[in-house]
Amino acid sequence: MSFRQILDRFAGSGDASRTETSAPATAPTPPPEPDLAPLIDAIIGGRYDDVPDGTTPTGRELRRLATTLQRRAAAEMDSMVDFAVGIVDEVILSVDMFGGLREIDARVQSIASAAEELLVTSAGISSAADAASDAAGATNVAAEAGADAARSTSARLGTLADAVRDSARRTDLLAGTSAEIETIVAEIRDLADQTNLLALNANIEAARAGAAGTGFAVVASEVKKLAIRSADATTAARDKIGRLQSEMEAITELMTRCLELTSSSEEAVHDNAAAIADITHHAEVSAAEMARIKDALAEQRLASGEVAESVHTIADMSRRNLGQIGSVVETAGRMERRAVETLTDMMTSDIPDKVIRIAKVDHMVWRRRLATMAIGDESLDPNELADHHSCRLGKWYDAASSEYRSRPAFAQLLAPHELVHRHGIEAARRHATGNLPATLLEIDAVTQASALVMQKLEDLIER
Repeated sequence: MSFRQILDRFAGSGDASRTETSAPATAPTPPPEPDLAPLIDAIIGGRYDDVPDGTTPTGRELRRLATTLQRRAAAEMDSMVDFAVGIVDEVILSVDMFGGLREIDARVQSIASAAEELLVTSAGISSAADAASDAAGATNVAAEAGADAARSTSARLGTLADAVRDSARRTDLLAGTSAEIETIVAEIRDLADQTNLLALNANIEAARAGAAGTGFAVVASEVKKLAIRSADATTAARDKIGRLQSEMEAITELMTRCLELTSSSEEAVHDNAAAIADITHHAEVSAAEMARIKDALAEQRLASGEVAESVHTIADMSRRNLGQIGSVVETAGRMERRAVETLTDMMTSDIPDKVIRIAKVDHMVWRRRLATMAIGDESLDPNELADHHSCRLGKWYDAASSEYRSRPAFAQLLAPHELVHRHGIEAARRHATGNLPATLLEIDAVTQASALVMQKLEDLIER
């Protein structure tokens, strides 16, 4: 029977009374109908428990109506709680995604900056590689020129060494000839001495001969003069030959030193030529390597440009996603507030276990506030946060009736409920000090304890 049918039936109760007065006097008198106005007001106001069971059909129907509406209100509250919990859960997930995306965006921006720097650095390295390649080429050319000069110097030193050896040989021959000349000069000196002695004897004999030996004395005198001149000439020749021999010895010593220097110079030039050949080889290898490096850098520069472009694209997408997630968080936040407002309005109705039902939403909202605090979108003062006694569920728990206290889930609710608030307050303290890792650990502890709270709340609700 609908509410309209009940009212219609009540409106027709007067005719039924007249009909009953015309009935035989033996019919039982029905009980008086209840005053409907306060009962209807109670039903409209959601005060279903104020409607009594009733002793008349109308009263019983009103009670049935109140019971039905109360059950529907409880079902609607459950649906709204589930909706609100789902919305808050989505907000929490969105906040987590928002925090992750914001961190990703910061990292992507850093990567974009690094890619730009890499591009600039690649360009600088490429220019340096070009310069190094040119320098390697110039070194190769200079090394080739040095090698040619070393080979030419080595050839000239060889020719000089041959000339020095020939001069030394000729000097040795000249020294031998000087020795022979000295021997001849000595023989000539001996002859001059003998001639001088013979001239002296001739003069003695001419003196003995008197006038007959006068002509012979003249000849002997001339021979003596010639012998003296020969002796003087040989003496002068001997002195000159001595000086010549001294000069020959000095020249020979000098030639020997020149030959030694020429030999050592030949070895040094040969070693220098070998070193220059090595330099030339390494210069050629360096030039080839620099050419390969230059090509590799050109490819790297091209790849760096593509990476930078891709990173910029990712950065733009990250910013757009961040904005979209922010919009989702904002929209979900509005829906959450509307759902909480609706549930707050429903708290005025007589709905069984309504405090327990809405406590589910309270704990999800508590987790959401901690999540938004972690990403910096909300500030929570740990000194102003409620503990497990001053929150709505805590106040109900401390004053709960024996009906609830007798249930196993009631006692099991206290410990996780306390952990939810204790870790939440500690998370706010950690966040105030800027310790984000410790803040996230405390929020994880809240999430685990909150799951137990939600389970125990569900166990406390009678279905």
